[in-house]
Parts: sequence; C-alpha cells; structure tokens
Amino acid sequence: MKSLRFDTVLSDSSTADLDKMDNFGRFITSPRITADFVMRLRHLIFSALILILVHSVASAQYTKEWTPWPVMVDGQPVALPFWGGINAPKPSLEDFDGDGLIDLFIGETRGKLAYLKNTGTPTDPVWTPIQERLGDVDIGTWHTLCDIDADGDLDLFCDAQNGETAFYENISGGGDIVFKLEDSFFGNFGTGFNNTADFTDIDDDGDFDFFWGPQSGQLEFYRNDGDSANPSFTFVTDFYDSVFAFPDAMAAEVQHGFSAIQFGDVDSDNDPDLLYGDIFNLNIYYFENLGSDTASD
Repeated sequence: MKSLRFDTVLSDSSTADLDKMDNFGRFITSPRITADFVMRLRHLIFSALILILVHSVASAQYTKEWTPWPVMVDGQPVALPFWGGINAPKPSLEDFDGDGLIDLFIGETRGKLAYLKNTGTPTDPVWTPIQERLGDVDIGTWHTLCDIDADGDLDLFCDAQNGETAFYENISGGGDIVFKLEDSFFGNFGTGFNNTADFTDIDDDGDFDFFWGPQSGQLEFYRNDGDSANPSFTFVTDFYDSVFAFPDAMAAEVQHGFSAIQFGDVDSDNDPDLLYGDIFNLNIYYFENLGSDTASD
C-alpha cells in the first residue's frame, strides 16, 4: 500500500531566519524564530498536504446528509436515528441475512450492537430495527463482522474487555439470531480498548487476514496461515507496508487516540484499499493499494 511520508523541514529546535539566505538558498540561523512558530508551520504544511491528498485521490463526490435513510419502528420514521453522541455510534454495513441487501449495524454505548435489516432495495435502502442488542452480546467498545469459518454466515468479533479480541460464532437457525462465545483471546491480537479492527484477504489466498491500528498510527498485520474454515494467525509486523497514518503521532503536541480501520476496493481495481480514522481527527485517511490482489503496495 502507498504510505504518506513527510520529511521534517524545520525541527522544533530550529532557529531559521526567513529573511536571510546564503548563496545556495539555505536559511541562515538566527534566534528570532521560536519553537512554537516552527511547530505551527509544520502543522500548517501537514494540513496543506492532507488537503492535496484528498483532492488528488478522491474520484467520487461525497455529500454529508443528516438522516440519509429512513429508519422505521412500527411503521413510523425515527427522528435522528444515527445521532449517538461522541464516540458513538459506530456503524458497519453488511449483508447479514444473505438477501443481497446491505443491512446496518450500529455499535452504541453500553456495549449494544443494534441490527437494522434493509427492507428497501439496493438503491433505496430502508433500515428497519430488528434487535437492539444483536444476539444479546456485549461488544464492549468496537465490533466487526466476518465469515471466519466459511460456513456462509457472518461471525462477530469485538472488544473482549480484557485488551483482547472476542470471537462469537454465528450459530443462528430457524429464524433465531444466536451467537456463541468461542474465544476471549482470539488470535492473541491485543487490540486494546476502542480500536476497531478489520479482516481482509490481503494476499488473495482464500482466507481472511487480520489488521488493526495501534496508537502509533501504524498498521499491525496478522497473516492467516490456516485456511478459510480453520484460521491460524501469525503476527507478521506492527508497521505493515510502511503505513503511517499520523506522522509524529506520539509527540506531546499531537492529539491521537483510538482508531478505526476499514478495507475495501475503493477504486474498483480488484485489490483492497485502506481507510483509516482516528478519534481526534475529523478526516478519513485513504491509502490506495498500488499493488495487486496478491501483493499490496
């Protein structure tokens, strides 16, 4: 995957005088420029580069809507159904019941995962509440869905509330939604608190690999060395493909915290691209996969 890299133009201890240059165009040092000025300059440059990135990679036009789809309860529309406050809601979109329509899941406070079935159409969705707490599971602070055992239904992965990832197998049947806790230390991923992880088949070998974003702004990668029905994960790297969403993320002046990542083929070139979000940043960082379906770059 393609990663952004920014070289530091001026360090915080620099004392460059912007109106004095030598014959080679370099700044001559002077004590007049403060460290605070330099820090602000660096942040300004970084913000400008992010804006350039957004305009250069975005081929689609996005419009923010307050309530873009109707949510119905007992035949009546729900006012502001997605208004969950800070840190909530945490939505995800999946075809949960295999009817070809994308259903909506909303992770809410107190560990609830609401399930809203799409009773509309692919182009005009209508999401109708089915369960306020999917399968009566406490998801903690995050969730993701994946058919990890290749049995044709989506299993649930979430915050185990012990610093690890919980795996709930989907054993639903007969119209009942049932999830069974299989492992509270699944994969030994150590995702911590409030970091939304994701699965994707990054190497196109027919099984799902695992990724999550630590507070460093990098990307941890666990390769699935098992198969599509019997996963076995091996830690590979905590700096996958040099992905670095937040330069200087651990610096004292930079606010950076819980992350959320999502893989998807944004540009329709048959390989997974990466979207990376952060609790302190209103933007979404987009990393285009310039490799292939078997070898990302």
